[in-house]
Parts: sequence; C-alpha cells; structure tokens
Amino acid sequence: MSNLCHLDVEQGRFGDAEESIASALRISEERDTPICTMWQLGVRARLRLLQDDWPAAERDARAVLASGKFPLGRLWPRLVLGLLAARRDAPPDNPDLDELWCLSDRLDNLGKIAPAAAALAEQAWILRRPDPRLADPRVATLLERASAGGGPATLRAWARRLARAGLQELGSVDDGPSSAPAGPYEQALAHWDDDTADALLAALPLLDDLGARAVAALFRGRLRELGVHSIPRGRSAATRANPAGLTERQLDVLALLVDGLTNAEIAARLVISPRTADHHVSAILDKLEVRTRKEAAVRARGMGV
Repeated sequence: MSNLCHLDVEQGRFGDAEESIASALRISEERDTPICTMWQLGVRARLRLLQDDWPAAERDARAVLASGKFPLGRLWPRLVLGLLAARRDAPPDNPDLDELWCLSDRLDNLGKIAPAAAALAEQAWILRRPDPRLADPRVATLLERASAGGGPATLRAWARRLARAGLQELGSVDDGPSSAPAGPYEQALAHWDDDTADALLAALPLLDDLGARAVAALFRGRLRELGVHSIPRGRSAATRANPAGLTERQLDVLALLVDGLTNAEIAARLVISPRTADHHVSAILDKLEVRTRKEAAVRARGMGV
C-alpha cells in the first residue's frame, strides 16, 4: 500500500492517490506501524503540494518530521518544505533541500534522485544560480530519459524548467502522459514559458494567491525587462501572512466568528458598524470559499488561521 500510494502520486494519478493514501493510513493505524504511517503522511504532503494546497502540505510535512527520524520517511517532508521555502522566499541557503539531496544520494535510487534533482532545478531557476549538484552523472541520466519522454511526470516538468532557465543544455522534453490536472502553479509556469507581457501578467494573480513571492518577483522582473511599466503589486504583508489571504481586520472578525459571536456582537466588540461587520463576514466567507459561518469556523481551524 505504501508503494501504491507513492506511485499514484509519482505518476500523476491524484484521484487514485487520495483513495490509496487513505486506505494505507487506515491499515497502518490498525496494525500500529509508525514507520509506514510516517512514509504515507509524507507522500500525502507531496500530493498536497502538487495539488497547490500548500498549507495542508506544510502541516503534513511538519507532522512527519515531528514524529520520528526514519530517514526514508523524511524524504518527502524535506522536499515539500524546501520547495515551499524556495517559492516563497528564495533563501540563499535551503537546509531542507540540502538534506533532501543527502538522503536521496545515500539511497542511490534513480526514483528518489529524480524528484530531488527536480527540486534543485526549480530552486536554481528561482535563484538564477547554477547548482553544482545537478552535474551529478545520475541527473544527466534522468534528464536524458526526460528528454526522450521517460521518467516520472514530476521530473519531466522540471527538466523543461531547467532547460528554459538556461541552466542545462537539453533537447525538447516530451510531456508524456499524465492524468494530473495542471494547478495554478503549473499554469503560472506555462505563462512564463509563453514569455509575453500578457501571459506574465496573467500569472501574477495565481502566484500572489499561492503566496509564491519569490517566483512572482521573477515574473515582475521579467515584465520590467519587457518594458512593462504598470505592473500590479503583490498583496500586502498583512494580507499574505495567512493562507486564506485575509486582511488583519478580517482575521479579527474571523477570530470572533469562530468564538460564536453574532455580527452585532462582532460590531460591538470591534467598535465598528453592524453593516461593516456584515461586509467583513461576507468577504471572509467568500475568501474561505464556504457558505455558512459554521463552515468558515471549521475551515479556519483546519487552515490554522
């Protein structure tokens, strides 16, 4: 079951992966096998990252790292946390991706080296800085497979990114079959490949909504290079400080809503008009993509807001 849920994710069968991971976790819990649970939660973290549910991916990854030191179980959490750090802030040093590469290097398995190499390639593109680890002969073998249409879908995607960033000479990379739908992040990257002002501008809301600040900065820099002067700014720090994109005032309202206060009580507590409270609550429901106050409270708790 552990292998099945991993391969479902690796090959882009996300619908099947939801079922196989749920079944695997249930079996592991019934048989009290913490190592299997650790691996399966890590696989789910990777799935959530690929589905662009970054808060859920981060929660699963951190839960795995807090549960034990099984080396193989730490593989996917390090991948998730390292990529999130690169996409959000592009730190010059990324301990998560460093450990990821060390783990995959020790395993010396092409199936594990492939996603690690893909993550390093993505970081190299974001930083606009070559990574000497990508000169590993095993990476060259994987890139040859990718250019011929072989290898996992995740590697093929980032082999294209590596080539278009000018960090590696590669021929045309065949997309290959994949049943996984392209989420907002992959859609944004497709806009980068178009390299037109309209395409780059269309990608900015996608990246800003995800909180991919470092990647959005690349897009804005490219727009300036193309001579575009009116470039939308990203969301304010206060707005992007939470995964739902709520403003500080909306967070205040949400906290009271979670505590069960009515709109009138919220207005009195925050010293605002009832009409303003109604407006904030409506905006919160819209941003959380829910219909009722109860659903908003559940969603807020789940997202850690």
